[in-house]
Amino acid sequence: MVHNQPVVPDSATSAFGVTIVRMLNQSDEDVMEQLRQGHPDALPILFDRFYRLVLKIALRILRDPGEAEDVMQEVFFEIFNKAAQFDPAKGSTKTWILQYAYHQSSQVNNGYPRLW
Repeated sequence: MVHNQPVVPDSATSAFGVTIVRMLNQSDEDVMEQLRQGHPDALPILFDRFYRLVLKIALRILRDPGEAEDVMQEVFFEIFNKAAQFDPAKGSTKTWILQYAYHQSSQVNNGYPRLW
């Protein structure tokens, strides 16, 4: 115990500053399935695993760090809202997320309105 709080084994901290106790050893598809089943605590896991790739795609297309960060946030917001549409039979979680990143970056680059 540290400062009257129990020590949690096998925990980590996400980019959101949230302690992640479970799902660390699960596959991307397992974590996505948790999100599809309505467990919002799966989103920070997916964010930690993929935000760098999403940001890199957005930066390559938009060439503006601020716009790229906005797109990254939009992509993960859409993933959260549309998780039920993910079909693992059609492709991997990584592919699905990166398609969102490419599509949203391209739309912003071409002057289409934002998702939000």
